[in-house]
Amino acid sequence: MTGSGPPPVSLIVPVLDDSPHSPWSIHTLLEDLVDIPGEVILVLNDPPNQGDLMTHPRVDHWCANSRNPGVARSWSIGMALATQETAVILNADLRLERSAVETIARALHELPEAAVVGPEGALIDFTTLQSVRHLARGVATEPTPVNAVSGFLFGLRLDRLRDKGIAFDTRYTPCFFEEIDLGLQVLRANLRSWVVPCEGYQHDWGVSGKDPDTEIAFLGRRESLRGIRNRAEALFREKWAEVI
Repeated sequence: MTGSGPPPVSLIVPVLDDSPHSPWSIHTLLEDLVDIPGEVILVLNDPPNQGDLMTHPRVDHWCANSRNPGVARSWSIGMALATQETAVILNADLRLERSAVETIARALHELPEAAVVGPEGALIDFTTLQSVRHLARGVATEPTPVNAVSGFLFGLRLDRLRDKGIAFDTRYTPCFFEEIDLGLQVLRANLRSWVVPCEGYQHDWGVSGKDPDTEIAFLGRRESLRGIRNRAEALFREKWAEVI
């Protein structure tokens, strides 16, 4: 990417736990963010065990939810607290360098009709809802349009989403299909989702790699990952039946 310096960003981090599946957590991410400009917004989904984060010197804004509201709601809450028009959403279990945030932020303002940008994503066969090409780390050697950008690290042009009435569908709570749903909203609005060549981050897959019978607690209930995925897929197919 070329041009002037990157735009100011809001860095949004939902925090559920200390990321036991990963060698990294919100604590190591906040260490990384000391060297990365931008306002830091935490969406705390287990407040009794996260009180120390509310007074962390690198945190600019936070909210504490009484129960885990799931992915789409957490992202939406963070976006509502953002004061910048460019937002970068981060998993709490990332290791991150300044170059990754700057690459994503620049791309959002330089690529044609960019609304969503990240370092990984996929082209989707919407008849089967399967990925026909997954652009994992290092696969994209140039900016590439995709149907969905991976949700562990991605940037949003909040002004463009707002102008087109694009928002995360909270009916997918607690997880699954929110990225693909966003991608279709973006396409319908004649905007684009992009994967860009990007270094400067490390990430281990969490919920996506768990046993499908693992239960997730959210909004006062528990449900298996299998049940959550099946319910989310049924919602997606019904919502987008005329398109897919």
